[in-house]
Amino acid sequence: MRRISLHFINECYGLKSAVLSTHKLVDATNHCASNIANSLSAVLNECNLFNKVVTIVTDNDASMKEKCELMKMKHLPCVSHTFNLLVQDLLKIDSIVPLLAKCKRIVSLFKSSSIATKKLKNAQTSKSRYGLIQEVPTRWNSAYYMIQRIILVNDSLSALLLNSTKDPRPLSADEMFVLVEICQVLAQFHEATVQISTNKTLSISVIIPLIYELHQKSCKVYSQVISHPALDICEAVKKRLPERFSHYETRTVTRIATLLDPRFKKDGFLFTSNSEKAAKALQLELFSSLSRVLSTPDISTPPNTPQEKRNSFFTFLETKISNKVHSNIRMLLRTYFEGPNEPEDKDPLAYWMANSESLKPITKLF
Repeated sequence: MRRISLHFINECYGLKSAVLSTHKLVDATNHCASNIANSLSAVLNECNLFNKVVTIVTDNDASMKEKCELMKMKHLPCVSHTFNLLVQDLLKIDSIVPLLAKCKRIVSLFKSSSIATKKLKNAQTSKSRYGLIQEVPTRWNSAYYMIQRIILVNDSLSALLLNSTKDPRPLSADEMFVLVEICQVLAQFHEATVQISTNKTLSISVIIPLIYELHQKSCKVYSQVISHPALDICEAVKKRLPERFSHYETRTVTRIATLLDPRFKKDGFLFTSNSEKAAKALQLELFSSLSRVLSTPDISTPPNTPQEKRNSFFTFLETKISNKVHSNIRMLLRTYFEGPNEPEDKDPLAYWMANSESLKPITKLF
């Protein structure tokens, strides 16, 4: 069964979501790209939405990308899923695997015994008493939560393990130091995942700035950690972060979304060259949009009234009017870009609603 969700902005600049379908595929026994494409096309056509879709967001599976190619639609890999793939790779680094395995054994020991769990909670002196958290292999942040919880209750945990005849033995001071540094590295990805995993606020405009922030924080963490496993993770992040995420800054839909977020504008890009290319793409999109409006026939003309084709004698006017439209668009964008950025906690849609008249040609793109 495939869940198909729709996200859109209504006429009142409100972010809305809806579930279009939870039906099985056309051929429930076949998960090939063509079958997925046919199933999705059927739903979109039934809802009269096929020609209104801006982009399709899915996981990183190759069949999903191929499906969008068959439908001739733009595809955007889910950022949260991409985060998961990246961090899963980090957790498989040779210098980290043995320590994580020991953590999992400790958690399994307590999870397999309600008595052991109760003893752990009773051994804690704080008002809030915690159990351990089991890692779920398909969700990287569960490993982060597991490590975080072990660090939190380690004093009580070590005392119980010392008095136990079973393996594993308590974590050493060196192992705890490494866990703290690993947690420090993973924290930035946890924060990014939480930031992007929402249906209540705009997320597509946050993708590029979020990746920029990860680059900055990764460099900062790299300069702070000293254990070999943590340094190994940082080295892997330095290499794999661009591999996994650099394409988001060159995709039209994500970079125009960032430009149109008044909190970021051109300042949300890691590379200035990409922000300038994005601004040019936005300018062309605006000109194309206005050109379509100007070329649309007058709908006030009665349907049975003969339409005479007008051959303009003063052809030079067309060029001058076109240049004037270009100039007006450039001035409008300059006014927007050079204005102050909105605060981080400001709803970008509230900004566009408040400026719907003064920046009307831009809001027509929404």
